[in-house]
Amino acid sequence: MCFFFSRHLSHAEALKAHNSPRWWKLHEACLLAMGRCKQLLNDMLVTGYVKIDLEAFIRQVPLADLSQFDYPYLVCQAALFAGRFSRLLSAEVNRIFLDGICQLLEHAQHPIINLSSLRAFYYYCEEVGVDQTNDVVHYLPRIFEGILTTMSRIPQSAYIWPLESLAILISVDETFVSTIEHRLSPLAIELFVNYVQDPLINGETTAIIKGLVHNSKVSSLIQERLIPLVQSIVDNNSVPSALPRIAPSLAFSVIDLLTTVLRSLNPPINSNLLNQTFPVVIHLLVTSDDQQLLINGGECLCAFLSCVSVDLFSWKDSKTNVSSIEYILQVLAKFLDPKTPENCCTFIGKLIRGFIREINKTNQPSLLGDTLGQILKAVLAKLQ
Repeated sequence: MCFFFSRHLSHAEALKAHNSPRWWKLHEACLLAMGRCKQLLNDMLVTGYVKIDLEAFIRQVPLADLSQFDYPYLVCQAALFAGRFSRLLSAEVNRIFLDGICQLLEHAQHPIINLSSLRAFYYYCEEVGVDQTNDVVHYLPRIFEGILTTMSRIPQSAYIWPLESLAILISVDETFVSTIEHRLSPLAIELFVNYVQDPLINGETTAIIKGLVHNSKVSSLIQERLIPLVQSIVDNNSVPSALPRIAPSLAFSVIDLLTTVLRSLNPPINSNLLNQTFPVVIHLLVTSDDQQLLINGGECLCAFLSCVSVDLFSWKDSKTNVSSIEYILQVLAKFLDPKTPENCCTFIGKLIRGFIREINKTNQPSLLGDTLGQILKAVLAKLQ
């Protein structure tokens, strides 16, 4: 196999020396084939079954080909190949690769080169490992700008690669993320709202928001920015005018996002997020008849209990002076009512267990009063 690759590359160099316009196709074909055999080639290199100076090869072929802007498909394969094998390369060669990727993002005119550069960066982070990517920190500002530029030049159908790159970028360095939060958080929320019905984009934007929430330096800020979005489910006037309205039939997606946020954050929760979104979830659970919304709302209430119970049990609604425990009991009363359809109550067992467990953790069982017996009676009635 290596013999054939070597022969094709030698032939390509001969064609290039004679100014043939076909030389790049041999380079592209070899890089594509070797990239597809990445795992096999990697195993043979590690075990010593084949002897190839991989660093010399990557310097002479893929990294050299990154400057061939007249042949965009060759540049794409060169970037992807170098990214796939970055684990086997020295820090010096990887720095040359990262610098080349940034150059492509800044100067390439063909969108496919930008997309492949971002994919190569993604491969690099996967191969090297996010916790071992100290060398890439220096390049993060340029890569972030490249992601934004790329997204401004491509159709929605191609958003997935830039978003995947963005999701992995924010996991590299918390300090850098704190410098771009004011641009990144609004972008992620806007994409979530605009493409809430697209499962791929929705999944990646949720992952980005989850990563921001998990970042201790910006967690409180992103929680604050999510409040108007959650409130817009019940009050369209609360959503910023720059964002489109969330259709009532898609409100369950916003509740699902809130659940993800709650399960991702490190306590304490932003007090404004608790004060302004918990009543929204309760309101939806008590008043709505939409099955999917009730299921997602129930899971969200379970997330409130399991993730921020310390803050939750000391909370009271400033408008009605009703405690969180009383609100939860209202929800339990509705879903334990025999008249409530069972397909909407899939979460109720988890909610009851979580409610009692978290109450016990407070060492204040008196918070339940005599309602525990009422809950058990309601459960028995529901089972009949």
